[in-house]
Amino acid sequence: MDYKFAKELWVSNLDGTSIMEINFVTWVAPSSWLCRHTIMSSLPSNLNASCIFLLDFALLVIPMLLSFTLADYVSLIIALQATISLGLIAFGHHRKESYASHLQRLNEQRKVFLTEFRTATILFTCIAILAVDFVIFPRRFAKTETFGTGLF
Repeated sequence: MDYKFAKELWVSNLDGTSIMEINFVTWVAPSSWLCRHTIMSSLPSNLNASCIFLLDFALLVIPMLLSFTLADYVSLIIALQATISLGLIAFGHHRKESYASHLQRLNEQRKVFLTEFRTATILFTCIAILAVDFVIFPRRFAKTETFGTGLF
C-alpha cells in the first residue's frame, strides 16, 4: 500500500512549467545540429561508420539528455555548442567551397532539414518518455494533470 501511495504522490499535482523554459530546453536540438555539422565538416571525409555513430551520439543525443536532466544549466550547454561551432568557423577549420556549390548544397539540404527536425523530435520524445520515471528528471517537465505546460 505504501508503494501505491508513493507512486500516486509522484505523479499527482503537477503544474508544469513555462512555455519559455520549454522553448529554451528544446533549443538544444538546433544548437546540437549546428555543432555537429560544423565539427563533421572539419573532419576528414573518410571516417568509418562507427566513428560517425559515436560522434553523432556524443553531439546529438547526450546534449538532449543533459538538457532534460540538467535543465538549470541548459544555457551553458547551448553556449558551449555555439562556442565550438563559431570557433571552428572563425578559425577556418571547416571546408571552404565556392558560392555556387554552397547554393547547390543548400538547395539539397532543404529536405534534409525536415529529416533532422523529425529526428530531433523523436529523440526528445524518446528521452522524455524514458527519463520521466527517474528522479533526476525534473518533475516540472512531466505531463500535467489538469492544465499547464509540460515538455511532453
